[in-house]
Amino acid sequence: MISHKNKFIIILPPKNGTTSITSALMDVCDISKIREQPNEGTFDFYEPGYDNLDAYGYDNLRKHASLSSYKKEHVESYKLYGCVRNPYARMVSWWRWVLRNTRREETELPLLKFLNSDHDQWRWRSMKKYFHTDHECKHQLKLIHSESMREEFLNFCTDVGLDGIDLPQKNSTKHKHYTEYYDDETRQI
Repeated sequence: MISHKNKFIIILPPKNGTTSITSALMDVCDISKIREQPNEGTFDFYEPGYDNLDAYGYDNLRKHASLSSYKKEHVESYKLYGCVRNPYARMVSWWRWVLRNTRREETELPLLKFLNSDHDQWRWRSMKKYFHTDHECKHQLKLIHSESMREEFLNFCTDVGLDGIDLPQKNSTKHKHYTEYYDDETRQI
């Protein structure tokens, strides 16, 4: 997600609190068209001046575009941010999201089966691929951790000159603490 006015790029990998951050920044970023995801409570968007393929060939994913999909002049001069999350917590969130959106129960799709499936290639996409670029960056990439998102989002807003932006809670999944879902086998996966 890019803001030419405030000169920042923020990388928003899936299941990292990115729908909340995107919702908060919609009015300050350069977005030309929003596409709602039916029955999911999420959305995607298009950014003027960019095609809809990122460097890894993913189509229509501007919300989750990688840093390498942005133009050299923007990557090299804009402030860079990215959202990250504990990978174990991220997988539980993704699994619970799939259960909710496919109307299945844990018994129908246990975590072990979910982790062993190829249901969604995005979930196995390395986080490094989202943050990789061959361009030289004037600014160091700063991270917003989902575990301390409210505080770090406020720091981000201050750093890029945004005042009065509220961070809504969007697309959250309800579940126990992620550690309660893992055993030795699922931790290994």
